[in-house]
Amino acid sequence: MNAILEIFDMEHKIKSIIKNDNNSQCIFDYNENSLKIYTKNPLHLEMFLMVDIEGPTKMKCLENALSYLKKKVKKSTYYTYSVEWVKCGQTTKHTSYFWVRNMTELLEKFYDGDKNEHDYIIYTISLRPEN
Repeated sequence: MNAILEIFDMEHKIKSIIKNDNNSQCIFDYNENSLKIYTKNPLHLEMFLMVDIEGPTKMKCLENALSYLKKKVKKSTYYTYSVEWVKCGQTTKHTSYFWVRNMTELLEKFYDGDKNEHDYIIYTISLRPEN
């Protein structure tokens, strides 16, 4: 199989895992030696950084992302947090979930991209029990 088809197949696997997990879409943003995967939830239409992965090739980045999704990375260093938030000017509260190492990483993922922190109100951040 050629490299383009291998990348397409791996992206499809990752999209399927995300879709089956929380019905979100995902966007792949490749840079020179890294890959950012963003999720977009159909309920609130906001995009959040799911993972920022490094690797020497696109395929290796995708393999690392798949391992992350399957939680093959060290579970003891990652925690699941729920964030209850609302976009300013709106009334509907939303809950989003992040699998991160610490609170700083959570906020970086929440505000990644062109989000302005003054456009969101975060009501609660809660550490979720381990599964």
